[in-house]
Amino acid sequence: LVASVYFSVGLVGYYGWGNDVAGNVLDSMVNPDGTKMLAGRALALAVMANLFVTYPIIMSCVSLAAESYCGGKYNATLRIILLAITAAIAMFCPSFLAILTLQASTVCTMSMTLIPLGVFWKLALSSGKKPSRVTAAKHLLIVIIALMAVAVGTWQSIEEMVEAFGNPCMNPFSHFMQPMMSCKQGTNWCTC
Repeated sequence: LVASVYFSVGLVGYYGWGNDVAGNVLDSMVNPDGTKMLAGRALALAVMANLFVTYPIIMSCVSLAAESYCGGKYNATLRIILLAITAAIAMFCPSFLAILTLQASTVCTMSMTLIPLGVFWKLALSSGKKPSRVTAAKHLLIVIIALMAVAVGTWQSIEEMVEAFGNPCMNPFSHFMQPMMSCKQGTNWCTC
């Protein structure tokens, strides 16, 4: 079901923009006169709504893991520090989208497909209930598609990172604390 939703949305996007779609689809959602489409604004709001829901859940998991190393009790100071670190990385890393794309193409794909299938098979085999051949064939197909997605996504992400880091001002390892919009070349430090 989830794959069919993503596939259908991808087809609609490809139909609308073809190979000219920007890495951030919101950058492609503009009218011929250059103004933002209403659908683009709605999608931006949907992304923000998604982040308002998922970010606290993810940060709760990260905070609980960090707190387990610090005595296992609720620690508001630690949670604020973790929040500040993630916000600083998102705001001040000039190539954040390229780095996030690499993370999404590897970790997210594996955590949403390969790990659940591995857990399913571990539980099924340890309980003595062998899944049917049809289930095994479905899972094999999912694993093949997931591995292809990891390979293609990782390759494209690395290409995007190489392109982004080709601009010396966009290399987050040399200019981490400067949010980049445009840089003046010829100096040892970017001015944006």
